[in-house]
Amino acid sequence: HVLFWVDRFFALWEGGKPFKVDPASLSTFGESQLGGALRPKDNFAAHYKIDPKRERLCNFCAVPDPPSGGSTITTFEFDKDFNMVYRRDVQIPAFAVTHDTAITDNYFVFAVAPVKFDPVPFVLGQKSAAQCIEYDGDNSPSQFILVPRDPEKEETIIEAPAHFNFHNANAFEDADGNVVLDQVNTPYMILTDSSSGEEPIWNTVDWEADVPATQLERWTLDPRTKTVVSRGRITSEQPEFPTVAPVAVGQPYKYMYSGAARDSNVKGPVGAYIKVDMETQECQKWKAEPYEFVGEPVFAPRKLPDGSFATGEDDGYLLSYIFNGRDMQSDFVVFDAKDITKGPVSRIPLKDYIPHGLHGKFVPGLSFDEDKAKRASKLFIMAEKNKWNEVKSEFSGLGIGNLLNP
Repeated sequence: HVLFWVDRFFALWEGGKPFKVDPASLSTFGESQLGGALRPKDNFAAHYKIDPKRERLCNFCAVPDPPSGGSTITTFEFDKDFNMVYRRDVQIPAFAVTHDTAITDNYFVFAVAPVKFDPVPFVLGQKSAAQCIEYDGDNSPSQFILVPRDPEKEETIIEAPAHFNFHNANAFEDADGNVVLDQVNTPYMILTDSSSGEEPIWNTVDWEADVPATQLERWTLDPRTKTVVSRGRITSEQPEFPTVAPVAVGQPYKYMYSGAARDSNVKGPVGAYIKVDMETQECQKWKAEPYEFVGEPVFAPRKLPDGSFATGEDDGYLLSYIFNGRDMQSDFVVFDAKDITKGPVSRIPLKDYIPHGLHGKFVPGLSFDEDKAKRASKLFIMAEKNKWNEVKSEFSGLGIGNLLNP
């Protein structure tokens, strides 16, 4: 993922520190400890959340401890000047494969799937860290971890039917004090694929046999009784990469946008966009061609005549890339968020194709012309003296490297 906060731009991944990036040239400047806020073993997850009410950057890191079978989840909050408001370490009795979080006014919300980790093949170089993780849903439940944003209050652990999820759509607190979490989940977990790397994934992966179907579900959690109050599916579509308007993060909301499989009843890669009314469960859908693969939709609020930006949840645009796997062509696309069924209101072919990717970020009011970007790139090259950045963090995909090499 990428983060732009207080005029600073970072590339993020959950296995290490954020990387500083020049926003004009996209040149990287190495790892950052965010002014000393991050300790040597801290990671900084890809899926931060920005609280629109308090104007705070909220993020976390999850570090499993294989010998104990538990994990440490650390939560961070930064104010609008990038000062760290607090950090908090929470010990949980589970091996946390935690890619995303959600926030409400009073909580960080984490979903932890039941897994087992055998580090021996990894240490011996026989398997990757991800290949050493085994889903254990037949023997153990999932857990929801509610971590209060008030560091003085204790966390709450709620057991739930076993499932796995990568991405959350949103969360909020209802009038009864329950935490409502909307997430994309699957009945089991896959962290590796069967592709060889020599052919496109759509030619080698058996989607029906090898890939679990996704579904958008709403979980209602009671932090007082530590129970799941209800669980229900929102739409029959198979979504992935859900997002909401920035003003809706952590609040009761109406609209969720996402990529989805082209056919609701057939498993497959993301080849469509959907807009879901979370109150009525009505769904708009636009399908790409069968050989096209869509990226994550990113919401951009509409700019008003006075220079401010609209605050309606669908008063804006969806920005994304579409990758044409047949012709090896990528397009930048813009949808009117009020009605995505009409298709892109703008579709711009790019000079180079961009392979199917993951996440993006729209920053209101930030833009660079081509000449400025070229100048910034030249200055970066001069500063680096034509040398690549030295990167000292090791890739594990899940941050496992830090715990195996203390």
